[in-house]
Formats: sequence, C-alpha cells, structure tokens
Amino acid sequence: MPSDDSQPGFGAADPRLLLERDWNEADFRWERLTEAALGCWLGGQREVAAKGWSDALLLARQNFGANDPRLAASLTALACVRIAEEERPLAEKQLREALLIWDRAASGAGPQMAGERRSRSSMYHFSLESRFAGGYDRHVEARQAALLATGRDGSLAWLQRRAWPLRLAEWRKERPEGLTFSRKLMAAAYLLPPNNSEG
Repeated sequence: MPSDDSQPGFGAADPRLLLERDWNEADFRWERLTEAALGCWLGGQREVAAKGWSDALLLARQNFGANDPRLAASLTALACVRIAEEERPLAEKQLREALLIWDRAASGAGPQMAGERRSRSSMYHFSLESRFAGGYDRHVEARQAALLATGRDGSLAWLQRRAWPLRLAEWRKERPEGLTFSRKLMAAAYLLPPNNSEG
C-alpha cells in the first residue's frame, strides 16, 4: 500500500519538533496508513485496505491510549470489512467498542488538547482572545467536541445500517497544516469509510 510522505510534515519531520508538538512517528504512521487504506477501499482493493486498517489498529493499540478516538476509527474501519465479508456479529462487537471509546473521549477520559495552544498565531485568534476571555480555548473545545460527535455518528451509522458520507475531500481540504491535536481528531472523524447502504 503506498504511503503518502508528500504531505506537509511527513517523511522529513524533525523528531525534536514532533516531541514539542506532542506528535511522534506513530501519529504520522497511523494517519498515512488510514488514509491510504481508505483510498484502496474506494478503489476496490479490499484486501489491501483491510491489511492497512488492520495495521493501523495494531499501531493504535500499541501506541495510543485506550480512549483515543483513532482507536475507535480503526475499529470502525475494520468493522466495515467484516460487514462486507458477512461477519456481522463480529462487526457489531467492534462497532460497540468503538462507540464506547468515542463516548469516553467526549467525556474527558480521552486525550486532551495537547499542544493546541501553540497554534495561537493568527490575528483572528488574538482578536478572539482579546474580546472574550478564554474565547480561543472555548472555540477549540467546541471544534473538538464537534469532531468527536461526527466520528461517533459515523460508527453509529455503520451499526444502525444507515448511510454515512465519504469525507475524504473535506479531510484533504480542511486538515490543519500544523501538528495539532485537532488534526488527530479530524483524521479519526473524517477518514471513516463511507456507508452507502441503508436498512
């Protein structure tokens, strides 16, 4: 499965910068694996996609916390493989585990917005902070809550057998250039496989 080292920060990132921003090679690798697997799935390369998602799940279990949304995203992606293979009971078990992780992350038991305040650089952020005490942080928290809700709804859509849209184009357009916690959340929420079937 092809990697995507051409994206900003991939391949040649300074390890010291990664540590300062609460990112490490596992964060980059999970993002690359997950996006590439989704591309393979959409291209009809189901076995290659399944291998990529399986690798991403293993990486998440070994490197991320038990309540990390990326673990929930990997479980959801593998569940869609199980559904395609007509292994619905196993898929539903994985989806229920994913939903528990989304819920715990939303309740504050998951990873917090590590490093997010470092992105406070634009005039918009300074203006927001000067007009409303704590306004920037509230904006970030609301954005992160919305991403968690989006990801949870994606896992729930698969469990409930309802349609779920592809968000790959949104991911490529909207993902933060910086190494932020919101980028991790957005990857988990936006790189879920689409579900075109209902009922």
